[in-house]
Amino acid sequence: MSDVEFRALFTRFDPPVEPEFVEQLLAEIDHVIGPPGQAGAVSAEREPVYLIEPPEHEIVAVARPQAPKRRAIAVLAAVGAVIVVAVAVAVTRPSTPPRTKPAAPAQRPSGSASPSSRETVSPFVELNARLHQQSHQEVFTVQTAHPTYYRLTSLSTFGATGWGPIDDTFSPVDSNLPADTAPNALPTDPGPSTTVTATFHISALQELWLPVPYRPVRVTGVGGLGWSAATGSVITNKATSNGLMYTVTSQVPDATPAQLRTSPKVDPSDPAIHGYLELPNNIDPRVAALAARIVSGVQNPYDKALAIQNYLRSPLFHYDLNVPAGQSQSALVDFLFHTRAGFCQQFAGAYAVLARAVGLPTRVAVGFTEGYGPDAQGYYHVTDADAHAWPEVWFSGVGWVAFEPTPRFGNS
Repeated sequence: MSDVEFRALFTRFDPPVEPEFVEQLLAEIDHVIGPPGQAGAVSAEREPVYLIEPPEHEIVAVARPQAPKRRAIAVLAAVGAVIVVAVAVAVTRPSTPPRTKPAAPAQRPSGSASPSSRETVSPFVELNARLHQQSHQEVFTVQTAHPTYYRLTSLSTFGATGWGPIDDTFSPVDSNLPADTAPNALPTDPGPSTTVTATFHISALQELWLPVPYRPVRVTGVGGLGWSAATGSVITNKATSNGLMYTVTSQVPDATPAQLRTSPKVDPSDPAIHGYLELPNNIDPRVAALAARIVSGVQNPYDKALAIQNYLRSPLFHYDLNVPAGQSQSALVDFLFHTRAGFCQQFAGAYAVLARAVGLPTRVAVGFTEGYGPDAQGYYHVTDADAHAWPEVWFSGVGWVAFEPTPRFGNS
């Protein structure tokens, strides 16, 4: 049986680089995801890519100019950082261990239904644009008796320039979403959970990902799906999920604080855990020292996780959209020790780093809050302004549990 490997590689460069270097990066992206082509050239093999220089000397490479700009970015430079999004490559072949590159150059899609390469921007990067535009455009509705956060994907690597990459293997599925059977995979959230059913109508999300309550176990009403058990993410083989209507059944974790306090410490040498504890060797030592102070005297993992959440929700910090763009290590230090101001991107990212520093396996989830409602028909309406990020911590015997360190939002 064959599978489909979708690769999304996110690499960031800081400080800003020259346009010639961007051209070089585009050429390297072509080496991974398709045949070479020149920026700005129109051909049957490659859609046009244009380099433009907007105000403040940001450099942006935009593909598919007929689509909204942010949805088709090959290289995007926010203020102070160039973000290269080498996009998902689909390779159909017999099941073998994942590879970073296909054996032969993949062709760009001639249509949206059966892509051999995909282009997207990390939704964690897009948070900034969604929240700042303040359009309150409705992106989807949800009909459910249990409103919750709706997840797109998760990020598990923290490097010199922030959280990423999204480097997933998505397997084609019909309806049921199987457990992760990869070597060294974490067990599927073994703790108590509540069955939640939600029906989604996607209108203007402009994403490959389908929003779902975590942890989804079944999706009906739509075909052409890919599933990553490692990140708990579902994608469509269409250009975007816009126009889709589907129903998700999820097992939403609902362990009580008493149950979580009995969860033992994880073994950091466990290969399944190790990747969720990694931090750069050169991270500022003040970060680890701060994390140790926050959890001083706290013994069990749950109370450590709660102490970090409470610290970031304390009066020391405040919610502010008007902070410089960027999620690098220097931006993290600035947030924790100087400005102490930001939005979910800063709070979720900082929480995950602090948690890892004290031995808590952590990742960053990206998606949306529950929106507003219900209306007379029982629908919740979710807009761009509901875009959000939050940390998830792994507890032995329980699984992934969401926390909410962003002051503007409710407690986990």
